[in-house]
Amino acid sequence: MDGNRFQEGILMKSKTPFKNVFVVSLVATLFVAVVAWGGFQDVGRVGIACAITFVVVFVSIYLLKTVQKDDPDVKPGQPRLK
Repeated sequence: MDGNRFQEGILMKSKTPFKNVFVVSLVATLFVAVVAWGGFQDVGRVGIACAITFVVVFVSIYLLKTVQKDDPDVKPGQPRLK
């Protein structure tokens, strides 16, 4: 795939990098891991809870980022509401 096409595609549509979504998903997963370990104390169940959390958070944030629309009437330095 050509680099220019890749940057114009849906993966590069938003201004927030892919790494930020990944980090937010990891933080949510660590939080769930701590809570699940306190509740289950079973490595298998904690792993399943972490995997489900990571996938749901990652897909949800990424989906919201891909459907957002840019506002062409925004002028830098001026408030949107009057």
